[in-house]
Amino acid sequence: PKYDGWQALDATPQEESSGRMQCGPASLAAVKAGETNMGYDVGFVFSEVNGDIVYWIVEEDGDMRIARVDTAGIGRLCATKAVGSGEMVDVKNLYKADEGSAKERSAVGKAACSGARAEYLETY
Repeated sequence: PKYDGWQALDATPQEESSGRMQCGPASLAAVKAGETNMGYDVGFVFSEVNGDIVYWIVEEDGDMRIARVDTAGIGRLCATKAVGSGEMVDVKNLYKADEGSAKERSAVGKAACSGARAEYLETY
């Protein structure tokens, strides 16, 4: 029940997920909360709407360090077509809290903790 309700899916996925050409169904509540370890492509959808862009420097010895982070470059607009008309509707509030808010940054932090570079969080 915690993650029932609206789900994100893509009927035209560009890559395999769980051995199938699919994306979703990803709970919008899970995406908004940064619960990216839920499966069903929640992590992928989260990265499309609320990821941070992290620029890395790779040293000659292979060590990596963060050069800079753009926290507002992804998810500025998440649009769909309005029911009954051709008007655009911005639905990003269904996928993420207000950009820069404590709730939004908390969701990004939670998602980052389960990411491939979680060990770099202390420098982030």
